[in-house]
Amino acid sequence: MRVSRIARRCTAAHQDGESGFDVEVRIGVQNVAREITFETTLTADELVAAVKAARGSDVLELIDDKGGRVIVPTESIGYVTTGAEKKGGVGFGAH
Repeated sequence: MRVSRIARRCTAAHQDGESGFDVEVRIGVQNVAREITFETTLTADELVAAVKAARGSDVLELIDDKGGRVIVPTESIGYVTTGAEKKGGVGFGAH
C-alpha cells in the first residue's frame, strides 16, 4: 500500500501540534450511503494538497483531531469537502 509523501508530512505536522485550528472534513465514498465526517487540525490547504497527492497513491490517509487515522482507498473516493477553519477554544463555553 502506497501512502503519499504529503500524508506523511501532514501526520508529522499533526503530531508536532503545529496547527491550532480545526477543520471539518467530509468524504463521500462511492457506493456507500453515508459520508465519512471528522475534524482535523490540518489546514484546508494541507487537506487539498493531501487529496491531490493521494490521486497518485493507493490510499488517502488523514489524521483526525484526536490523532486517529482515516484511511480511504483513492479509487472509491467520490468527493471531499472541507468546512471553514475555526480556532479551537479553551475553557468553559468554548465552541
